[in-house]
Amino acid sequence: MMVFEPATSRQNKARVSCRPEHLEDGTYKLSVMGRDASGNSSGYENYKIEFEVFSQSMIT
Repeated sequence: MMVFEPATSRQNKARVSCRPEHLEDGTYKLSVMGRDASGNSSGYENYKIEFEVFSQSMIT
């Protein structure tokens, strides 16, 4: 599920939370591009992050 929290006038920062369910183990890539209410791009490049999902406990 994705949740968007718009920017406040004080902080001027928006937040998007993504909490997918039941991802298979593996490596994933997330790429995000934003625009403001006027349609201006948030930058020249997308925000990109790579992450791994492990469903088994890693504590021994």
